[in-house]
Amino acid sequence: MMKNDILITGGHIIDPARNINEINNLRIINDIIVDADKYPVTSETRIIHADGMIVTPGLIDYHAHVFYDATEGGVRPDMYMPPNGVTTVVDAGSAGTANFDAFYRTVICASKVRIKAFLTVSPPGQTWSQENYDPDNIDENKIHALFRQYRNVLQGLKLKVQTEDIAEYGLKPLTESLRIANDLRCPVAIHSTHPVVPMKELVSLLRRGDAILSLMRFTEAAILSLMRFTAKVAPFLLMKALS
Repeated sequence: MMKNDILITGGHIIDPARNINEINNLRIINDIIVDADKYPVTSETRIIHADGMIVTPGLIDYHAHVFYDATEGGVRPDMYMPPNGVTTVVDAGSAGTANFDAFYRTVICASKVRIKAFLTVSPPGQTWSQENYDPDNIDENKIHALFRQYRNVLQGLKLKVQTEDIAEYGLKPLTESLRIANDLRCPVAIHSTHPVVPMKELVSLLRRGDAILSLMRFTEAAILSLMRFTAKVAPFLLMKALS
């Protein structure tokens, strides 16, 4: 007996994992994708006409902030993600060592959207636009404990490396974060709209797998500098910076 029977017709199916990019039909029976032509349509079949629409596996939003009601920029994942085709979201460091447990209990466990997260090295996390990255406040022991406890959720460490947040500390918050990340064998993601040092120096410290976030918010000079010192930045960033 079929628990559910869905036929999606005429959609633009995009599935990179199977190298599919075509207009076709998609059949789902008992939560399993089957050959659309193999099974006859019955009165129990729910038909969805998807002409002009994209049919694809759930998308991953790799940079969002979903610690809502606890941070200024946090949004409700189940409200904002599914309407945009997103079924998995990676929170870019909304919580720190002081409040990640609360983030996990109140948002991650309570959401239908799957949530992974970076941990901000500033203990209070990103509760508002500026954080405190005093290296003396980085709780290395708590970071290790959280990565052990939430190893299936935590993806890496996050911090801002810009004049508004760490000018008085120079690069020490970053070098401390990289040292801890080496022990954890995890990446570091940084936000650096206004770099505290020249971009060449900043990029030279990062390792394979580390990430620079929010490139579109960089100054034109920072983007041009980044493009000169790495071949991994798409040329369209230059056009975006100059537009």
